[in-house]
Amino acid sequence: MKARIPQAAPPAACLLAYRLEEHEEALGRLADELGVPLRRAEPEDSGQTVGYLTGWPGSARREADAGEPEPCLVMSGLPEKTLDALLLRLKGNGINIPLKAVVTPANRGWTLEQLTRELRREREAFRRR
Repeated sequence: MKARIPQAAPPAACLLAYRLEEHEEALGRLADELGVPLRRAEPEDSGQTVGYLTGWPGSARREADAGEPEPCLVMSGLPEKTLDALLLRLKGNGINIPLKAVVTPANRGWTLEQLTRELRREREAFRRR
């Protein structure tokens, strides 16, 4: 008999907007249409992990220095169809958010500043190709 390894509970679906005030109304409409809550991260949240800010089980608030993250949209716990629909609707509504990320087990422990730094690095590497 194979041992059963308990799996962590999946995170609740949500969108996390950081410094996206110019798109907040449109993002709120899209989130409502898709049935996904929209959370807004404040500058003082930038030292928190994306897991904590998006409600991943086991993620706790921490005392950390806040960095200077770039504006970004973080998507967590979305089924693939919902994620695809969101990205299509963002594009169709002319909402340009250069930094977007999906929370994964690998990056959920990163702060917003770490996440945006990595996204920026990846974007620059892609542009050099």
